[in-house]
Amino acid sequence: LEQVDQYQSQVIQSEKMASLGQMVAGVAHEVNTPLGLGVTASTMLSDKIDEINQALEDQSLSAKKLQRFLSESKENTEIIYRNLSRAADLISSFKQVAVDQTADTIRKINVDEFLGEVILSLQPTLKKAHHEVLIHCDKDLTIKTKPGPINQIIINLIMNSLIHGFKDIEQGTIEIRIVCENNQCRLSYHDNGHGIEEKIKQKIFDPFVTTRRGEGGSGLGLHLVYNLVTQALNGHIEVQSQLGEGAEFIIEFPAVQVVTDDA
Repeated sequence: LEQVDQYQSQVIQSEKMASLGQMVAGVAHEVNTPLGLGVTASTMLSDKIDEINQALEDQSLSAKKLQRFLSESKENTEIIYRNLSRAADLISSFKQVAVDQTADTIRKINVDEFLGEVILSLQPTLKKAHHEVLIHCDKDLTIKTKPGPINQIIINLIMNSLIHGFKDIEQGTIEIRIVCENNQCRLSYHDNGHGIEEKIKQKIFDPFVTTRRGEGGSGLGLHLVYNLVTQALNGHIEVQSQLGEGAEFIIEFPAVQVVTDDA
């Protein structure tokens, strides 16, 4: 039993690192696009500057040509700025999510902004299938909690929806609602996918339970979620689902609410 427990811990740790690795690959791929567009725009701008310099030396620079250059330069600088900002946002989001994913410390977070960062880090994966994630949360809700486990929970629930709930569904919707009262938070995660059959639902948080045994499913995603909720957050989780009616995971955990103007 001790060996089995040790093996299970090792596999769960591998699962954590695998999800971080997938995120690294996804973000790297996503960052390439704005950087590529920025490089193209800067190259075009450089060529246009060379043309204007040549025209100036040849004394053939007309007001019309200068006006066109200024207009095109403004377009190119806007493209460069927009795409570099996009890349910077992605990297910033990824850095925070990656730190949270490996840290187990309590810190103050704005819940709406934090969930937005987690979703942004998953955009490369979500975009492939055109699924939508909606966050319903008070914009000013700030709590002191462990962001790492919450980040891992959200990522694993979303991946569970993509792999199982939305199998063969092109456009699905995920809704995440979170409310906090009296230092107790209730997080509701709902997808409108296929739902969960009763025999799977009864043991869904057990280790190695999967409907994708021969297709790379480890059956540890929701077991990891259960452990994070109960052990790291000292909370509890339940699932409500019927076949054809999606699935809802309800998580409750203690967290200290912070008044927004607190130092």
